Amino acid sequence: KVGELVSWADTNGVAITYEGSVGDDEGSGVSGSTTVGDMTIAAAYIWDGDSAGNVDGASKTGQSVKLTMPLGAMSLTAAASQAENGSTTMNDQGISVSYAVGGGTLGLGFNATDGDTANDEAESFGVTYSTTLGGASVALGYQGHDGSNKNAQTTDVTISSSLGGGASIWAEFRS
Repeated sequence: KVGELVSWADTNGVAITYEGSVGDDEGSGVSGSTTVGDMTIAAAYIWDGDSAGNVDGASKTGQSVKLTMPLGAMSLTAAASQAENGSTTMNDQGISVSYAVGGGTLGLGFNATDGDTANDEAESFGVTYSTTLGGASVALGYQGHDGSNKNAQTTDVTISSSLGGGASIWAEFRS
């Protein structure tokens, strides 16, 4: 998720109260990836979302595809997935781009979830900027969500610095 930087505060502090969802993304399946020139293509298929040994005819299935490639000085990632649970199908599409600018990296992303369950539909966008200041890694991120008539925004700030000997100090902020 472009714009989401905070991990500790994401679990223990202010959090987005609504996000779109394609449903369960675990189960028995297969995945693979390959490269074509500078491009990486990855795909996955879940044939049994219940992990019940049902190879043919499972009610929970899913598939996804992801493409990553350079575009000049930028890096582009585009992905799509679909999850089926009985007669319900949900789709998820996302795109992100990162670009080296001003001594750091700027990232922009967009994600949309749609399908048969209106309460799980949503759109989100995000922007990040990360750089190094005086030996410390600093990152700023913003996310905006809109789904099921619920809107939310978060702003994240992270700072980390190595103390040497494998130790580091870090701080996270989310509003």
